[in-house]
Amino acid sequence: ESSDLCLPISSQQFLLTLRAAMGIPIATLFIVVVEFCERLCYYTFSGTQKVWLQDQGWSNSQSSSVNLIFGMLSYVSCFFGGWLASTRMGRFKTIVLLGGFYAAGT
Repeated sequence: ESSDLCLPISSQQFLLTLRAAMGIPIATLFIVVVEFCERLCYYTFSGTQKVWLQDQGWSNSQSSSVNLIFGMLSYVSCFFGGWLASTRMGRFKTIVLLGGFYAAGT
């Protein structure tokens, strides 16, 4: 019946339908969405940081340096997280701790 097509479905039904249609576990879909959002945030911030710093009175070389240091620290910080997880806290505690810092910072 055509009236059934207009009824809203719950988010759980949507996820189960999506999983059945794509054959992908739900956890994988969440990981992909989170990584997409993280990359969107990183590249948006990185792309606008230099111009914003210049608008605040920083010179071209200063704003370029800050932008490059931000990019370097973003990519190098994964080594610290790996070390912390492997030697000190364990994977899950490290994810919760650093994820909390990440969420508080954004």
